[in-house]
Amino acid sequence: RVLSGTFVAAYRGRIVNIHPADTRAHQGLGGYAFAFERHLDETTITVHLVDEGLDTGAILAQRAVDLRGVTSLHDVEERGLAVEHALYPEALRAFLNGLSTRS
Repeated sequence: RVLSGTFVAAYRGRIVNIHPADTRAHQGLGGYAFAFERHLDETTITVHLVDEGLDTGAILAQRAVDLRGVTSLHDVEERGLAVEHALYPEALRAFLNGLSTRS
């Protein structure tokens, strides 16, 4: 869901999003499909702050997802979600402690 500029301004620096791609390479929906359709060997899960743009906020954490050998979009999603579920709480803990977690 895209948040209004007014809402984002009211909570600047306090809204965190997770994105199933490197936000410098792909913004918006369909991050896993983007990786699968391009036959990428690796994609990136990105946890970032929300700003007025679409997936343009400051990156808090990123982690690579190995896609070698995947045969379906479902495989990509399964591997990506496993990384998302591990990275998001780590990134939130680091953010709340004033750190970042890039790996």
